[in-house]
Amino acid sequence: MLGGPLLAAAGVRAVTAASATLRRTATAELCAAAAESAGVDAVRSSYTLSGGNGSVAGLDAAKRYETTVLVLRAESVSVRVGEVNLLDGSWRLDENAESLAYGRIEGLEYADGAVVVSLADGGRRTYPSDDRPTAALAALDDRRTDAAST
Repeated sequence: MLGGPLLAAAGVRAVTAASATLRRTATAELCAAAAESAGVDAVRSSYTLSGGNGSVAGLDAAKRYETTVLVLRAESVSVRVGEVNLLDGSWRLDENAESLAYGRIEGLEYADGAVVVSLADGGRRTYPSDDRPTAALAALDDRRTDAAST
């Protein structure tokens, strides 16, 4: 009688581990593709934000993750939006990047599961992120502050 629940629990752990590995691999590929298109080194200049969509009962993973890649360049941050699909193991990266000059960025905050970028013209950009991206926010804020002081 205990075999069923124990086997189910082991299966859930295996699926959760496999989905985490797939998500890490796909996110690294998204980051590398975005950095390559921007002409910078992905390791030193790229950060990802990721927010899950579509939960699966009993699993600690979502079906899909909207993934935003921030590529820090000399004068601006290149923003590319993509998706990691854990159902079929695929990922996609939008063709177009938005370039935000550091001088246009008025403020940054993490609130309600998203990074909010406030722009000088009153506009806002919101990027889902299940976790607070401390390193990304710090790097982007450093660039923004440097641009404001020059």
